[in-house]
Amino acid sequence: MNAAPRPTVEASNSASAPIRVLMLEDDVLDAELVIRTLDAAGIRCEARRVETRAAFAEALASGGFELILADYTLPAFDGISALAMARQTAPDVPFVIVSGTLGEEPAIQALTGGAVDYVVKGRLGRLGHSVRRALAEARDRAERERAERALQASERRYRALYHENPSMYFTLAADGTLLSVNRFGAAQLGYTPGELGGCRLEQLHALVDVAAMHSNLAQCLEEPGSTHRWEIRKVRRDGRPIWVRETARVIFEESGTPNILTVCEDTSEARQLSQELTYQASHDSLTGLVNRREFERRLRRVIETVRDDGGESALCYLDLDQFKVINDTCGHAAGDELLRQLAGLMIQRVRKRDTLARLGGDEFGVLIEHCTQSDAQRVAHDLSEAIEQFRFLWEDKVFSVGVSIGLVAIDSSSRGVSDVLAAADSACYAAKEQGRSRIHLYRPDDVELARRRGEMQWVARLNATLEEQRFRLWYQPIVAVGGAGAESGHHLELLVRLIDEHGRLVEPAAFLPAAERYNLSSRIDRWVVENALDWLASEPDRLQSLALCSINLSGQSLGDEAFFEFLCARTAEHPAVRQGKVCLEVTETAAVANLAAAIRFMSVLRGIGIRFALDDFGSGLSSFAYLKNLPVDFLKIDGMFVKDIVDDPIDRAMVKSIDEIGKVMGKRTIAEFVESQRIFDCLAEIGVDFAQGFAVGRPAPIDSFDPTR
Repeated sequence: MNAAPRPTVEASNSASAPIRVLMLEDDVLDAELVIRTLDAAGIRCEARRVETRAAFAEALASGGFELILADYTLPAFDGISALAMARQTAPDVPFVIVSGTLGEEPAIQALTGGAVDYVVKGRLGRLGHSVRRALAEARDRAERERAERALQASERRYRALYHENPSMYFTLAADGTLLSVNRFGAAQLGYTPGELGGCRLEQLHALVDVAAMHSNLAQCLEEPGSTHRWEIRKVRRDGRPIWVRETARVIFEESGTPNILTVCEDTSEARQLSQELTYQASHDSLTGLVNRREFERRLRRVIETVRDDGGESALCYLDLDQFKVINDTCGHAAGDELLRQLAGLMIQRVRKRDTLARLGGDEFGVLIEHCTQSDAQRVAHDLSEAIEQFRFLWEDKVFSVGVSIGLVAIDSSSRGVSDVLAAADSACYAAKEQGRSRIHLYRPDDVELARRRGEMQWVARLNATLEEQRFRLWYQPIVAVGGAGAESGHHLELLVRLIDEHGRLVEPAAFLPAAERYNLSSRIDRWVVENALDWLASEPDRLQSLALCSINLSGQSLGDEAFFEFLCARTAEHPAVRQGKVCLEVTETAAVANLAAAIRFMSVLRGIGIRFALDDFGSGLSSFAYLKNLPVDFLKIDGMFVKDIVDDPIDRAMVKSIDEIGKVMGKRTIAEFVESQRIFDCLAEIGVDFAQGFAVGRPAPIDSFDPTR
């Protein structure tokens, strides 16, 4: 008959949990004596007494015991049989024979069968010691097993991490012999791990990179406590190179032999994208020529070189004649093709070391280095003659074009990029007024030329416009492409227009370049911000209907401390700002030109609730690295990528790449120049968030905005 579990017998001076004991004993008094003996030895027990085979089997199956104490002889059962059952069901639980009489042969049989010890009932004094030893051995055995299992699990995790990790792991000997490679790394190179074991470093690198790789490994061995990084090419089995970013560190074997562990990340795609973006940043997408930004950079270098070392160079500023006729007659596709053909024609007429650039629209520049004034004039005449003789065929029409060229010498008296460009532009303007297809050489004392410099006239006109309050606010809607993630309400971009002295509307393209050049942009920006905020605050219902209102800022304002202080003071408590409905747009080129000022400008204003958009994104991009540091909310993808997205797979890929990278960085994207439903649908397929352009809404006076529509 099974006995109920015995109540815990508290041991004096012991706060440990009681030991759970399964006791196979048919004599209740003997069982009580065993428990008291253990209690006297300071071992508290929770005992369950059984005396039959069936009860013992049931108790073993229930589990939870830390110790088994068994009599050797029972009426229909014996300790050796119980030991065999326990080894099968609970092999980790210590088993101690406690018997009245036990001969030598049964004792040996019990110990060889797995019993920890045997104690004679007449000598229970050693029972406490025996139990403590049994429990300690069980704990040690369990701890070893746990450690072994943990080690095995750790080894499995390590093997999984090493072989399945989506990075390439290589272990190299000090001489460059490959000791091991994970499965992913071998597969990336077109091998199996076994095929690469023992191969030499030279097998995995182009010949031109082997010396650099050995140098990198030597540096690792010289500084074993440091982590080293480099970028290098590895060569696949099929001969195709891949670029990797490699991180390396010295590891030591038990013998103290140093090996080198390297972890490689494939950067080929990112590197290719960076190269493409770098090219886009410095080249015109239509003609493939150097763009204005790169041209100005090279011009700055030439000016500094001439100033330091003497010598002469020259700049030609070319403006096509009759280009508008072709554009208006045959459309923009014909105009674009004409520009491409002329670019190919002109590149053959300049020297290899000279720079031919498209500066914008139908304007080109040629930077002629290390030449006399007469040499520069000869180049200009060659270009003019080639363009004049060129005939452009489009469908059934034949067109001829001319070019007006402004030529300016670059010498030690040249002051800066803007001054040289302004002089060349003015000379080109004078050439046009002289009858077109002419070349005009700029001279500082040319009074007539100075009088004709068109942009100079804008200085007085813009000052008068500001004084007479003749600027006007217009708006253009920005719409969600797919609807996902869009705020509820209207999204507008505010635009500025000018009413001239005769009441005619003037587009910003006519006056903003002059404002930028003659430092009037910040004054115009101040007027726009003042009037935009007043308009937003004038009607609460209208403000309520808006999700976001974007305001453009010039590059000058971004670095103008006085304008920054004005903006902080003016927007700090404005309701539209508090509600997060004001977004300031700055161009990518302006932000990158003074990155530190831009980051400070944006960070402070974002702190009071203003959001930011990076305008014309992609047009002047040299790297995405700076974008990580610019706290902007929106990327406005430059329209030059968007307008031909339906038919040009390269433009589509560029838009898709910019959108994906923007999303990864947590920024939403806006596509400009959305001029057809097909473009809109294509943007929806890519996943661009917002669209702006004639297909979704044309600019209109701000007074015509209806918040109920």
